[in-house]
Amino acid sequence: MHQLLVYAPRLTQIARPRWVTVLELAVVLVLVGMSLFWAATDYSAAVGRSRAREFVSQLSKAPTVVVYSAHGLSLRHVPGIRRFRCEDPDTAYRFRYDGLKLVLRSGDQYLLVPADWSRAEGVALLLAQSDTLRFEFSPASVRATTRPSSC
Repeated sequence: MHQLLVYAPRLTQIARPRWVTVLELAVVLVLVGMSLFWAATDYSAAVGRSRAREFVSQLSKAPTVVVYSAHGLSLRHVPGIRRFRCEDPDTAYRFRYDGLKLVLRSGDQYLLVPADWSRAEGVALLLAQSDTLRFEFSPASVRATTRPSSC
């Protein structure tokens, strides 16, 4: 080990072409840059997982959504979403879907998940505002049992 410590300063005194020194520096900078990107990726993934866990734990506090639709949305077999067919033939919206929570609204699009959403059986719906859809929002504190089960 002692011999390596004595020999190391002599290596820097050996005449080398300038391009070798530039290449060594470039390799070191690339390795450092890649390490920084790797660390940033790990950090952002950890933050994303943490925020996702927080979101799921707070889902019960998200606004409740009822979607009325002129046409069926083929959501009959989505766990946690209840579908009602409206009996009144003169109603503009023939179907009602409840058991949904609002995750995000961006422009005229709504990202909704079932109230009992889980990572294992998670389904998310992205619905765009249109003339054939009506969205009804209420605070999470309003219990679903106080709502009428008809249209």
